[in-house]
Amino acid sequence: MKKSIRLLPIFCMLFFATNVTCESIKIATIDWCPLICPNDAEKPGLLVEYTKAIFDRQGYHIKFTCYPWSRAINVTLKGDVDAVLAPAKSEAPELIYPESNIGVQRFCFFVRKEDTWKYQTPDSIIGRNIIHPQDALPTELFAVKHKAARIDARSYNDKYMDGTTKQLQAKRYDSILMTYYSMIDFLQKNNLSDHIKFAGCVSSQNLYLAFSPHSQKQEFAKRLIDIFEREIKELQKNNYFENLLIKYNLD
Repeated sequence: MKKSIRLLPIFCMLFFATNVTCESIKIATIDWCPLICPNDAEKPGLLVEYTKAIFDRQGYHIKFTCYPWSRAINVTLKGDVDAVLAPAKSEAPELIYPESNIGVQRFCFFVRKEDTWKYQTPDSIIGRNIIHPQDALPTELFAVKHKAARIDARSYNDKYMDGTTKQLQAKRYDSILMTYYSMIDFLQKNNLSDHIKFAGCVSSQNLYLAFSPHSQKQEFAKRLIDIFEREIKELQKNNYFENLLIKYNLD
């Protein structure tokens, strides 16, 4: 650590010599593998790697800090950090959003392997016992949620995936509603792909690197958004995100 501190001024001098910055960007995150994996140095997450690649060429140092989701939004609104990764606009409309999204979130149903049920329309949930993350029920289901036999919301934390998949296998629930990549990643890592299967998606939402609207952060946010828009287009030309999906063994 001491060596890193001593070398930092040298790196900054090199950056300044090439008109590249050595500033830091503080970004709030949650633990949301495989998109954001704060405890995995080798595979820190699809969106973490994507964000780093976007700002790398300009020499920005990014510091990711993991919070519970509601707190991640709040510290960004207050200006304690520069940005948050990665809300949908409906989750935090007060934040500042670039034009380009950084990913897509799909809420999908998962069921036991022997279950023939599939989600096709909102009425598909009639009579089903469903569990989903708190504050994450897609709006398409609001009008029909009373028709389900039961819909339970659970706080999302590091025990959520393990707990809900065990409850599904124990037949306490018929279906889990969860983001596609997160569930597929969990099933693969825990050898559950032969026991729990995908059963259709409800909706898709664009995800963003959203910036703080705090008055002292707005000028910095504008500068970062300009870089973001320019660099993400360059990465898209090279299919950078698609290559990350291959690295993480996802479609």
